[in-house]
Amino acid sequence: GYKGQNQGGGHMLDGAAFEDYMVHPQRAGAEDPEAFFLMTSKVHLPTLHHALRSSYKVADGQRAPKQSSLPSMCPAHELTENSSDTWAPYEDMPQLRRFVSDRCGLEETAVGEAMLVFWDSVVQLPRPQNDVVHYAQGARFAVSRDRIRQRS
Repeated sequence: GYKGQNQGGGHMLDGAAFEDYMVHPQRAGAEDPEAFFLMTSKVHLPTLHHALRSSYKVADGQRAPKQSSLPSMCPAHELTENSSDTWAPYEDMPQLRRFVSDRCGLEETAVGEAMLVFWDSVVQLPRPQNDVVHYAQGARFAVSRDRIRQRS
């Protein structure tokens, strides 16, 4: 599992294999045969606070819970008796805020608003619920050519 930036580990979610990304379109019952995502991270745009999937990030000496089947696209919002896969608490990411501030020539206090302006002016989609964007850490996903060209 993932151990944190520059701390080692991989980006593959436990329970998923590289082959899952290759054969997904042919998988019987695939929700969306043109795309396969396992969300491992989420970011709150106004604060840049991040949360990782509990089955994705592992601390030294910790073992990720073994998945007996392909994980769902997103984990549960809360732990249940049937699942040990949930979202970890949000963490502040001051180094990311500083990086964005430096790259964009903004004061750190203006970065959150700039993220929302970027979403509205460049992404041009309705803002996600609660301004939280979910994504596949490490760019592990599969998408068909038609899906990629859909918005061009």
